[in-house]
Amino acid sequence: MRNLTLSRSGKCVSQAFAWLILSSVTVAAQPWPQEGNGTASLPDGSTYTGPFVGGLFHGEGRLVWTNGDSYHGGFANGLMHGVGRQLWKASGQSYEGGFRDGAFDGEGKLCFRDGCIEGSFVSGELQGFAKETMQSGDTYEGQYQNGVKSGRGIYTTSDGATYVGEFANGLFHGKGRSRRPNGESYEGEFSDGAYHGVGTLRLPDGTLYTGDFEHGVAHGNGVLRYPDGQKQHVKFQHGKLAER
Repeated sequence: MRNLTLSRSGKCVSQAFAWLILSSVTVAAQPWPQEGNGTASLPDGSTYTGPFVGGLFHGEGRLVWTNGDSYHGGFANGLMHGVGRQLWKASGQSYEGGFRDGAFDGEGKLCFRDGCIEGSFVSGELQGFAKETMQSGDTYEGQYQNGVKSGRGIYTTSDGATYVGEFANGLFHGKGRSRRPNGESYEGEFSDGAYHGVGTLRLPDGTLYTGDFEHGVAHGNGVLRYPDGQKQHVKFQHGKLAER
């Protein structure tokens, strides 16, 4: 399961734009048009083609970096702003959607070599509901906070395993239920991606264990219920039955 790490967060204010901000007080001295259409070559080697207003990029234009990365779309006051598309040549990453003050903002689609995420961005990070589809066939539909899976969501793997419940910091965390293709299922509490707390585990043969879990295994007191109807009060130590 993948999280949107800082390198994928959508923070996209470039050194070219940072330079523009710092130099905006002297825009009249810049070697490009103050008004109308034109081309600007920036100190870092990147090139902008499009309209200018007050010596700043403003309107629909195109910016190309020396490494082949590019942006085509709206600009305002020298920053990417409006609707546009940004491409990263080396990584194959792309983003298409809304921008505000140089960062992803609004509805957008962010793609990597191994999948895509569609959702809402705020100040460069995913916030709220989003849908992620991975090249492996895994999918996630649910909430993000600050670019990380947090809140309610549904995660489905390519082999049919599912998790429905709460996430925190990109991991199953809180209350949820999971089901594996072999028929095993669990409903209860999770912590950092593992069964942890109180829950019910159903094994493929129909045996049920309801009780305490710790770090993904039964640990503590609980009750075993067998397919033939028998019930047994038990105690587990790190996944192994202990004598009572």
